[in-house]
Amino acid sequence: KLAEKLGSLRILNRTKEDLRVFHSGQEAGVLAAGFESVFDGLPEGAVFVSAVGITSRSVRRFSFTVTPGRSASWIIQPATAGVKLVGFDGRPATILVDDIEVTRVEAETAEPVSVALDPGSHVLKVRFEEGNPVVATVQATTNLVTALDVGSNAPQVEVRNQTPHELRLAVDSSGVTTVAAGATHTLLLDKQGLH
Repeated sequence: KLAEKLGSLRILNRTKEDLRVFHSGQEAGVLAAGFESVFDGLPEGAVFVSAVGITSRSVRRFSFTVTPGRSASWIIQPATAGVKLVGFDGRPATILVDDIEVTRVEAETAEPVSVALDPGSHVLKVRFEEGNPVVATVQATTNLVTALDVGSNAPQVEVRNQTPHELRLAVDSSGVTTVAAGATHTLLLDKQGLH
């Protein structure tokens, strides 16, 4: 009876690199290039899965609703969009896309730093070793790589959460990030002006 209430997800990796697979934000394992894996025993309801390229740092996302006794499939193709980050100025940092760490930038890392993305909206966070994290919403477009300046010359606004609650923020009705109680984030803006 219990098995009838569970579903599964078949993932096929058609990229040329191994992928780290995450289920609900937790790493579930590595899926080799050209191989497939099946995740069984998924409970009924919404499931969120991500895959990060081990070499390219590309980020892909998939969500679906588990139907009891049914299987869903996700075929991962090579990424077709991306972002090039500049403005590190020799500062070490960690880059997260949609709250998943994709790479570290060391002091000697050459710029720009490239991250491949699936088309769509992504929340990009740069955590510098010193200073506030920088957060931006990136709209990835097929066959286009967008440049993003994470340095001090980019239009930005500093958000200080002085409340005892976590805040959910959106800029211009796109992208959502959270700022923990007592934390400070720097949000990158796509342009100067009123937002």
